[in-house]
Amino acid sequence: VGDVAGNDAAYNELIEKVADFVAKRSSEAEGALILLKRAQQLEFSDRIDMIRLLGKAAIGLSKKEHTEHLIEALHLLMIAYRGAGLLWAARATCVMAAASIVTKGEEDSIIPVSFVPTMKVWAWIALGLRHIPDFLFAIQLLNGALETLPLTDDSKEKVREDIRELEYALGSIVLNLGDAELRQLEGLPDILEGLGLSMARAALLYTLGYAALLREDGSLPKEETDEGVESMFSLL
Repeated sequence: VGDVAGNDAAYNELIEKVADFVAKRSSEAEGALILLKRAQQLEFSDRIDMIRLLGKAAIGLSKKEHTEHLIEALHLLMIAYRGAGLLWAARATCVMAAASIVTKGEEDSIIPVSFVPTMKVWAWIALGLRHIPDFLFAIQLLNGALETLPLTDDSKEKVREDIRELEYALGSIVLNLGDAELRQLEGLPDILEGLGLSMARAALLYTLGYAALLREDGSLPKEETDEGVESMFSLL
């Protein structure tokens, strides 16, 4: 019925009453699963209602035996928060999801593959908040996942593409920073190089005034004109 009802306010109210009834008669977790199912039927354009339903569901699914459903609820909740522009709430929810995934992985002796998209979203949230330490940590964990998780070759290539996209986004942000913000990142080039973020490193060094160094170490082709380099970073 929920698929037909869409985001009808009266139907949502009915579902929440049913969830409360089931929670009292059966268990809090069973009531929470009803709310999770309802949230899954909504579109992300209905993110405010999703946030309300998922927030209640996450509380009811906090017991160990419902970890998988909790992770599912937290994933939806962090995306809904991000879509609503509530980035600090999205970050907190993402941290909870990551912690739950790692805890489950320790029990099963292998980290679930769902850890990868969680880290990807965490990196995008970090960029939205301009929280560079969070971003670098997420990239480090994505690099680690590439080396340790049982991913197919296609999945590994997808993760590499995701990291590349995140790297370009960081480079774009760096190129648009003011002088005061740039000074806070002067010690970052070596860290970016260590994480394999060569384009972001080049963007940072270029905007700090080290174009000559980039030519010396081969980051920029020696035959490329200054106008060509400027055009490339302008596009980024």
